[in-house]
Amino acid sequence: MARTLKASQKLVRASKPWKKAVPQGTRRRVPGHDAGQETSFRHGHPRMSALQLIHRYQKKASGMMLDKLPFLRFTKKLAHGFEWNLRFQTPAVLALKEASQAYLLELFEDWHLCALHAKRFTVSKSDVHLARCLRQEMTI
Repeated sequence: MARTLKASQKLVRASKPWKKAVPQGTRRRVPGHDAGQETSFRHGHPRMSALQLIHRYQKKASGMMLDKLPFLRFTKKLAHGFEWNLRFQTPAVLALKEASQAYLLELFEDWHLCALHAKRFTVSKSDVHLARCLRQEMTI
């Protein structure tokens, strides 16, 4: 005998006990929500979230760009080449990190200016070479 629609619905409901059967005429209502009130958006305006992201990244940009532990591992690896048993104090590592970050940012700015001077937006190898020559860091 063929199953009817009601019989198949009963089987589905019985096979999924975690789902509650809701009669078709009723809808779930949000507490405190009347029919005449407009609902407020949960996440706010889309541009507002973009502004919050901008503020978050600007706050982060004022701090250190390099992570602490990878930089510490890198400095220990470099120092290991000179002497085997060296230890570093935390303020010394932070000072090294700040100085290296400042140097790298200045170098990146010079590379970018050299690329803009050549009317390009992408930094090329010649821009890097020119920036280092202008700083007199590289012997030709």
